[in-house]
Amino acid sequence: MNSLTYQRIPVHIRIQAAIRMKNRFKNRESVAQISEDMHISRSQLYLLEDKFNEDPTMVDKPREGGPRKVNERMERRIIREIEKNSFQSSNDVKDNINVGLKEEETICSGTVRTVAIRNDLVARRPLAKPYLTPEHIRLRLEFAERYQDRTTRFWLNVIFMDET
Repeated sequence: MNSLTYQRIPVHIRIQAAIRMKNRFKNRESVAQISEDMHISRSQLYLLEDKFNEDPTMVDKPREGGPRKVNERMERRIIREIEKNSFQSSNDVKDNINVGLKEEETICSGTVRTVAIRNDLVARRPLAKPYLTPEHIRLRLEFAERYQDRTTRFWLNVIFMDET
């Protein structure tokens, strides 16, 4: 994971910071001083003060949205599938993961991308390269055998072109 990941402030420290913010005028304390003492940004201190005014217990509200489909086990499975072949698309990874899963457990390609980004995996793209067929190989060999005894002077007059 990234070294700059978000760290949650414990509830008791949040309450302490909010109380200090609320009493800052009585105690003649600036927001900058509180910020420096508690190692919390000033903007976060203002947010904590507002939250404390709404609910002094400062418990976290339930998060919005549906329940998470990807638990730790599924996330590890997605990462393993990506690392097997880093050149496959998120749709291919999704198809491989969804094999044998119940309908409510299936994931979408966006979820695969989200998990990949969260775990610092980057997209790869294979180089575009024309493959040689047996016919190409035979023709190259014939060319090499036909012109192998030519001098450098002959090759100076030949124009080579890119095969692609």
